[in-house]
Amino acid sequence: MSRHTASKGTTVLLSFLGAAIVLLIIILLNYIFGVVRVRADLTEDKLYTLSDGTVNILKDLDTPVTIRYYVSGDADALPQVLQNYIRTVKDLLVEYRKRSGGKLSVEILDPRPDSDAEVAATQAGISGVEIQGAPDVIYNGIEVQCLDERSVLPFLDPNQERSLEYDLSRAVSQVVQTEKPVIGILTDLEISGGRMNPMMQQPPSPPWLFYRTISADYDVRMLPASTGSIEEEINLLIVLHPQGLSETAQFAVDQFLMRGGKLVVCVDPDYTLPARMGGNPMMAMSGNASNLEKIFAAWGIKFSDQVVADRIMMWTGGQRREPKMLFLNREGMNQEDLVTESLQQILMGHAGVFTGSPAPGLTKDSILFTSDQVQLVSPGISDDDAQSILTAFRSEGKRFDVGLRLRGKFKTAFPDGPPPPETTDEDFETGGGDEEEGELEEVALADAGQEEEALAGEVEEADAGGASDAAAESPEPGVAESPEPGVVESAEPDVVESAEPGVVESAEPAADSLDPDSPESAAAPGGSSLKESPEDGVVVLLGDVDFLFDAFYVQEIRFGGRVLGYNPFANNLALMQNIIEQMAGDNNLIRIRSRSVAERRFTKIAEMEAKAADRYQAKIDDFEAKLEETQSKITEIQKQKTDRSEMFIMSPEQQQELENLRKEEAGLREELRNERKNLREEVESLQNRLRWVNVMGMPALVILVGIVLAFIRKAKTAAK
Repeated sequence: MSRHTASKGTTVLLSFLGAAIVLLIIILLNYIFGVVRVRADLTEDKLYTLSDGTVNILKDLDTPVTIRYYVSGDADALPQVLQNYIRTVKDLLVEYRKRSGGKLSVEILDPRPDSDAEVAATQAGISGVEIQGAPDVIYNGIEVQCLDERSVLPFLDPNQERSLEYDLSRAVSQVVQTEKPVIGILTDLEISGGRMNPMMQQPPSPPWLFYRTISADYDVRMLPASTGSIEEEINLLIVLHPQGLSETAQFAVDQFLMRGGKLVVCVDPDYTLPARMGGNPMMAMSGNASNLEKIFAAWGIKFSDQVVADRIMMWTGGQRREPKMLFLNREGMNQEDLVTESLQQILMGHAGVFTGSPAPGLTKDSILFTSDQVQLVSPGISDDDAQSILTAFRSEGKRFDVGLRLRGKFKTAFPDGPPPPETTDEDFETGGGDEEEGELEEVALADAGQEEEALAGEVEEADAGGASDAAAESPEPGVAESPEPGVVESAEPDVVESAEPGVVESAEPAADSLDPDSPESAAAPGGSSLKESPEDGVVVLLGDVDFLFDAFYVQEIRFGGRVLGYNPFANNLALMQNIIEQMAGDNNLIRIRSRSVAERRFTKIAEMEAKAADRYQAKIDDFEAKLEETQSKITEIQKQKTDRSEMFIMSPEQQQELENLRKEEAGLREELRNERKNLREEVESLQNRLRWVNVMGMPALVILVGIVLAFIRKAKTAAK
């Protein structure tokens, strides 16, 4: 009995000892992992692993960089979401420091009230933010410094965690750059911010996020659509919505490309932003299309004046479907192109398509394209008619490019040289067009005599090139005839007294005396121009302009009336940044940015809806054909009636035809209802299957593993 009691006591003691050892191991492992910060990234796109672009940027550092992380130290008083995010930021900074090879240092500072850290944060442009649930203002910003260059992230929002790596790597890249590339934007759109309209009592429109973002990384110079030349310093030119662009401006763009500049052109068959922003709807109906037909033709490219409607990759919001709003997913992007390889989705509004074959010497790379279930429709069709577009859909059965790249040697679109100077209404006005001022000028001339009138006539003849005629009229060589003795010199700035007898010299150099390779010769009227680019050039064409406006890719994150940041739902901005950086900036940032959106769309459901639409569309087509045939029969029977009094009375045959048609229509409508019902059931069945897999998949896997381990243990026990 005593032996049994001792054995039982030993068992209990060993049990407690085993439990204590397990608890100790758990505490020890938790401490080790807390210090070492080992992380496993199980996401499909490796969202929490440093990208190759970041690694390259850190490896290439040759000057010390300092990152100062200003964060409130009282973590226990912060909301749990913010606590987790701060831990993520600190982990990321540790990874940056490790990968930099000692070139990057990290300082974590707590800006407590009245502390030096608070003063430093304020001087850096980082201020505290009031957050619900926190007892005091919260600091959560970063300052990156390299020598005298600084870049600041004022507040790191947990909702923008996916773009954290890109924001931080871009800040590092900015401070190590010695000189910013120069980008020109040729447009009349107010992307840099509009002016206040006192008549409408509207505040000025803010700059587009696209403009603000690239202005932080590049030296951006705005060029009006009326420009006649492109500055030599500009490395990349973005032509945005060139509606009604003059031939002079088109020639400037052409010659910019000929001299080796890189070009991005965004055109649109239906620029919808004015109407969407509450503008005059008649303005949208009057035509908001843009094109560069002459230049595109020289490249072998055509741009449609119709809008593409896509039945697969279209915007869907709740029960609303917009086939004219393209929502391109991975299937609509070139996944082997550096610009789009990591993008997830692009939203475009009323886009156009590019067709044609590149001119000899050029190569085309498709960047963005539609599905093969598309139709080109008129821009005049309202978005409210989306259902009618889908009902009467006639698929083209092929994909179209909405974004492409051209590479190679470009030939000019102006083989005959610069276009002639364009005349404007001002050329036909006389002194401002005020009749009263004109009468006063006539009186003044009459009082002063006809001396200036005679001189003006001779100056006009000299300007027209009649130098020899002017010399013949003058009684002495080089002297204009005057009613009064002496010499009267021209007051015109472009005509001066000649050093040679009988010759009128111009202050402007002759066109043929200019260097043909200089920009002056390309822009000078009548001068020579470049006919072909000296080296391989690059042009990117995009068939939409609306997609660059904020509302097409981000939602504002507001708190207390302040915009704290933006939550992206599409990669529109990333697309343009990728293009710009590939052509004028740092390619490493391209590999980072596109991770910011990880939304998954149900493409399978869209394909199911398209197949169902094809099935009942064929039935609708058959019914419409029969309807037209029946109407023809009724009309034919009516024509055979000789008595005019019976023309408006239906015969039994007509009534029977009409009755058969009505029955067939009722049957067709019933079939359509059943087809839609079956489609809805198929979609709901698919969603339910996915839901059950997500809910029960992991528990079922755990149970299965447990059963397998139990069988293995039982087999080992039986073997003993």
